[in-house]
Amino acid sequence: RGASRGQHRSLKEMFDGIKVKTGKGEAVALFVQQVTTVAERHPETRLLLVRTLARFCACPHYRMSELCLTALANLGKAGGNTLTEILEVVEEMVLPPLNDMVYDERDKDNRAASIVIGLSKFDSTDMAHRLSSVFKQLCNFYRVNSRALAVPSSAETMEEQFTLRKALSALMKCAVHHYENAFMLIQDQEVLPSMMNCLATSEDFMDPIKCETYVLWVEVLTEVARH
Repeated sequence: RGASRGQHRSLKEMFDGIKVKTGKGEAVALFVQQVTTVAERHPETRLLLVRTLARFCACPHYRMSELCLTALANLGKAGGNTLTEILEVVEEMVLPPLNDMVYDERDKDNRAASIVIGLSKFDSTDMAHRLSSVFKQLCNFYRVNSRALAVPSSAETMEEQFTLRKALSALMKCAVHHYENAFMLIQDQEVLPSMMNCLATSEDFMDPIKCETYVLWVEVLTEVARH
């Protein structure tokens, strides 16, 4: 109600701009881009628009969750208390529903995978304790992902699964900076042993995604050992 006319014009232009795209995927990407631009140019609208992006993470289609969370991660790089504000919104609105989701590797519009990939864009240890509420679920997703990778499938599907594994590994790397998460991972009978086994036996270090994932595993193991 207290927004200036200039703010109203910016928001109107933002939504008008979406109409120029005919493809739904393009419209989603443009929407997220325009919301982010307005949030950057008008700090007084930032919190409202951050919550808007967080709310749209509930949409499973067109990678909406991943795009919104990536945008939030980029907004968090603005400095000051921006990242803290954004992480508080993510903790409030994005993380709780994750515990009720089922990850199905056969579902092309799986919201859980999209959210995990988006969350992995937050490269901040401030995220560690916030992930405690979903860390058990992340381990569950990792197990499902590992089983999916063990079954031969198309090159496209395998690439998607390796991308998800990398994202899960990045989140675990962040989460184990919090001692409760590290202790939970130590007790897990599958995730940590599978990381160690793959690192000991794999000879496939030429693929960028796999290699980056192996590096993340080493960092996970190092941080766990520190605890």
